[in-house]
Amino acid sequence: MGIQRIDLLVKQDEDGFNSVRTNRILQSGELLVALPNEQTAKGWENSDWLKEMLLKAEQLNIEIWAWWPVFHDAQMAKQFPKYAYHTNKNEIFVDPSVFTIQQRQEELIRKLLNEYNFKGISLDWTRYNDWQQGIDSSLAKQFFDQEGVVLTKKYLQDEYYRARWYELRASVICYPHTYCCANNFYQPLDFFISFFRT
Repeated sequence: MGIQRIDLLVKQDEDGFNSVRTNRILQSGELLVALPNEQTAKGWENSDWLKEMLLKAEQLNIEIWAWWPVFHDAQMAKQFPKYAYHTNKNEIFVDPSVFTIQQRQEELIRKLLNEYNFKGISLDWTRYNDWQQGIDSSLAKQFFDQEGVVLTKKYLQDEYYRARWYELRASVICYPHTYCCANNFYQPLDFFISFFRT
């Protein structure tokens, strides 16, 4: 049967990752492939290898999908520090409910799919890191409008409020349908599903 699909990391997933290829430390969100008018991680600027790989994979009937970590992104946190947060492991994320953040991710994904002939894209980290993230954001006001309580960690101990909080966060991440372009074909993309090239 052999290999039928490869998910290829095109945007750094982890913070503080030691790249053997470039002998430097990479942070989440650094681009590992060149995109038009975007900064690529040092040592990854030439993407001829990727074009060659995509061509060879097509000849061998192997699907190559781009693996794209979405909101675990230290680079975007630099661009939008107001919407950045750190985990207790010092990992850096951006608030996935912020429309500006979603738009910027969409812009990068469009560029990726216009530049390279991937068969699809696997979206990773399309969520908050943990259940408390977002309680200091504008989502807390929406929660108050819905539930009539000021959201605190105490309220998140209650199963009912925690479930409503999960629902609210999921709805603001998934609700806005964005459109990604691949081979001049626009197809809706929710942030929680994989994008299939047609």
